[in-house]
Amino acid sequence: FPQQIAVLKESIEGYKADLEQYQANKITDPEKFVMEVSGTVFYEKKEAGAALLAVCQSMKQADAMINVGKYQGFSIRLKFDSWNKEFILSLKNENVYRVSLGSDENGNIIRINNALEAIPQKLAEAERKLETVQGQLKNAMEEVKKPFPKEEELNQKQERLSELNALLNMDEKGNETIMADEDIGREGSNTDSRDAIEEKELPETAD
Repeated sequence: FPQQIAVLKESIEGYKADLEQYQANKITDPEKFVMEVSGTVFYEKKEAGAALLAVCQSMKQADAMINVGKYQGFSIRLKFDSWNKEFILSLKNENVYRVSLGSDENGNIIRINNALEAIPQKLAEAERKLETVQGQLKNAMEEVKKPFPKEEELNQKQERLSELNALLNMDEKGNETIMADEDIGREGSNTDSRDAIEEKELPETAD
């Protein structure tokens, strides 16, 4: 929970900074569109969208992110996702906002605008999630303080387990002693047998 809380707080701060950046650079007049792509500034949505698609077509390396321009205070980066077989545009200030590109120039500009317009929603979602995780942490800390309801039963079972282990250890030692005695007995019997054989094999000596 503490790790999740730290990540969420960092994301929230990023969303707040991005929202401020967007509001300061937002294009409020549709007739004053501006986007920089590959060093060229475009004032028409369709031309900017076409320039983005041209960059996509010129990309030769998959899964490599490249910087291609700026839009409403955010840097624009592109990469080809080889796994999903699609081009991904990323808008970055503090956090990153990803957009899957299609083949329509104007449609891609609309998707980009929608991603920026969704920043307040993402901020609200992160704040709600932070509140939830903080509540879960609080509940977990309270649960840890509570006594275990079956503590006495657990102690009794642990004591009984210790007694059984002690008995098992005694049985093992007893078996080891019996086996040792049997080994000694076999060794003694073998010695007696060898002595008897040696006595039989001794030659008779003349008086």
